[in-house]
Amino acid sequence: MKRITSKIIASALAMSLTAGAFTFTSYADAVPVITLGADLTDAQKEKIFEFFGADPSDTMVIEINNQQERQYLEGLVSDDIIGTRTLSCSYIMPMQSGGLIVKTANLTYVDENMIANALLTAGVENCQVLATAPFKVSGTGALTGILTSYEKSSGEKLDEEKKSLLQNAGLPPDYLSLPCDCPLCRDTGFIDGQKCSCFRKLETDL
Repeated sequence: MKRITSKIIASALAMSLTAGAFTFTSYADAVPVITLGADLTDAQKEKIFEFFGADPSDTMVIEINNQQERQYLEGLVSDDIIGTRTLSCSYIMPMQSGGLIVKTANLTYVDENMIANALLTAGVENCQVLATAPFKVSGTGALTGILTSYEKSSGEKLDEEKKSLLQNAGLPPDYLSLPCDCPLCRDTGFIDGQKCSCFRKLETDL
């Protein structure tokens, strides 16, 4: 069994008691990011920008494809939920203050809690996120975009700040980037106090 097993078992009670009590770190140098599903038509992309009220020239635009979805989510989310096309999108707007605000529309699987946990993993304190699609889809493309985009939006300074904080704490520079089996819960087994799909799969396999 993967090393996720021991991590899930060890953290199960702790996560259920501490869900919602996390602290975040703010990075003021971040820039807005829009992630677009690679299988959207030009007309659909235009509608997404209108929905977000965003100008592509003022944001970092990243295209997410189905291969990237599978890289992050295969084995954790069923194939029928991931699908074969990437259509959902996200708008990530780091802020100076205001906390974490997440809203979704037209997403049938990914919800606000999943997205908030992904941002938590990235160490985000103040950020507004919108995730949507032109019509109802699972939303795994938007989640994948959020998982991959925040580092790009924050730039090199984010990495240096993290390394400095880790060094002061006596930890190795790559401590926060150590590999994990589940990018949704970072091998904790829980998302906002609820069992992650990897935990449920493990229970089925046992």
